[in-house]
Amino acid sequence: SLPDPVSFSSLPLDVATDSFLSSLSSTMDLLCPLTTRPKKTSCPTPWLSEVLRSNRRELRSAERKWKKSQLDVDLSSYRALLTKFSLEVTSAKTAFYKEKLEASAQDPRKLHNIFSSLLNPP
Repeated sequence: SLPDPVSFSSLPLDVATDSFLSSLSSTMDLLCPLTTRPKKTSCPTPWLSEVLRSNRRELRSAERKWKKSQLDVDLSSYRALLTKFSLEVTSAKTAFYKEKLEASAQDPRKLHNIFSSLLNPP
C-alpha cells in the first residue's frame, strides 16, 4: 500500500516511483491474476504443405497491404493471389483424398470412414 500523500510527496523520486509501481503491481496481481488458457485446437489439414503455408502468408500480406492503401492495384494483386491460392488448395485437397481413396479401395470399412469424415466433418 502507498504511504499517506504528505509523506509520499516528500520521498525521493526513485523511491516514490518504486513504491508506486510495487503497489500497482501487487494490486494488479490481486485483482487480475495470471491464468493459463488451453491452446486452441484446429482441424488437421494434412494437405497443407509448406508451399501452401508460404502462399497463404503471401496472400495475407497482400491483403494487409491492400487494406492499408486501398489502392486498386493492391486489390487486383490480392484478388489474383486469392484465386491462385484457392486453386492450389483445391488441387492439394483433391490429390490428398484421391490418394487416400485409392489406398483404401479394397477396404469397405476404410472407404466408409473416409466418406463419413468428408460428409460429416468434426
